[in-house]
Amino acid sequence: MNEHFSVNGNKMQLRSIIIFIMSIIILLCIIMTVNTVRMYRYNNQSIELSKLHMKYTYIANQLTLGSDILTEQVRLFAETVKMEYMYGYFEEAKVSKHRDTAIKELKKILPSEKEQNIIEKSMEESNKLMEREYYSMKLAVYGYELPPEDIPYKEVKDVELTEEDVALSPEEAKLKARKMLFDDIYLESKKKIRSGVNEFLSKTLDVSEKKYFMLTKKVDNYSRIQTVIIVLVFLLVFMTMMFQYFLLSVQLLRLQKTLKKICQ
Repeated sequence: MNEHFSVNGNKMQLRSIIIFIMSIIILLCIIMTVNTVRMYRYNNQSIELSKLHMKYTYIANQLTLGSDILTEQVRLFAETVKMEYMYGYFEEAKVSKHRDTAIKELKKILPSEKEQNIIEKSMEESNKLMEREYYSMKLAVYGYELPPEDIPYKEVKDVELTEEDVALSPEEAKLKARKMLFDDIYLESKKKIRSGVNEFLSKTLDVSEKKYFMLTKKVDNYSRIQTVIIVLVFLLVFMTMMFQYFLLSVQLLRLQKTLKKICQ
């Protein structure tokens, strides 16, 4: 009788241990699932930050590209007064509009007000510089003694030269038209545009890189936790198998003793 209770007691004890271990395994699997979802979410956020990083670079490049195209075309026009360069200038200003593309993209991603102000100030400086470029083109037309009515764009045609510039000789007018695009005033404006773009890029990329680093760190931490959990689950499954083996052994032992009694 005592032996019967002893076997049954061992059997119940082993079953309780197996149930307990299985409960822990289920709990660990739930934690693994939650961690996997979190890692997936953080990975997606990292991908979005990478895309945002590329958009910031694209915005900066578009504004710089547009400004540089305008500078190149107006300088070539002032040097040669070939209409193809004036067409090239206004092709950028009115059709390609790389700078306007930069501002549109900026509004889509909604950066902080400070960052938005930086890039918008560069755009304002670029627009202000265009007034100087219009004047240079009109002065070049005057220097080369071309009929004003041949100017195809209102922005240049409507520019009024100062009395001082009207009094210049054609050669002096040509020279001044070129110098206006290389003097300290012009170069300082170009410097402001570029420094604003660089500041925007530096600030936005610095913020996105910090966020990316934090997300990467979180993913690494969760990866380590996952590794520990997987090892624990493996050990617990192994322990469960061992207890199952012992439980089966107890049952076989009991069956063997019962058969012996019957045979006797």
